[in-house]
Amino acid sequence: MTWKLSIKLEPANDIFSVLGVRFERNEVEGVWMAIRGESILRRATLTEVCKAVLKEWVKPISH
Repeated sequence: MTWKLSIKLEPANDIFSVLGVRFERNEVEGVWMAIRGESILRRATLTEVCKAVLKEWVKPISH
């Protein structure tokens, strides 16, 4: 999957809410975080953390 554009915070939160994931910026650490229950993913950009959610928290569909 190739991401050509960045994603904005509000649409990311809307899209991923069905998975119980929310995104927020941690200014102290200088990272974006994806939060689901007690689990947290941290990445440098919002786009990177969205991609990490898809890779690490969403299981691939087997055909």
